[in-house]
Amino acid sequence: EGIAQTVDAASADVVTFATTAGRSYSVLAFIVGRTAARDTVGALLARGFKNVTGTLTALGALTTVSNTADAAVAASVIGLSVTGTSIRMQATGVAGQTINWAADLQFKEYAP
Repeated sequence: EGIAQTVDAASADVVTFATTAGRSYSVLAFIVGRTAARDTVGALLARGFKNVTGTLTALGALTTVSNTADAAVAASVIGLSVTGTSIRMQATGVAGQTINWAADLQFKEYAP
């Protein structure tokens, strides 16, 4: 779980999860963002990752299962990506808006 705030078109890490070498991951991200005026964005994202000998790689393209938003925040951008050996859920806001973000990431981790 994580929370963060974006002001204007700035980016913020909402959740960061450290991975372990030799393991693979499937990630579901449940995300909600909301302004003081209650303009809302809600999304569900999915992506796979693998950490081979300390090098973390995202597998394929990000899958957006659902992404719905009020017009005032529709230009916001959310994603799951790699930062070092961690999985990051990042949000980028919208000019003229302060968005408070909350996210819950569910992980399935596997190592034979």
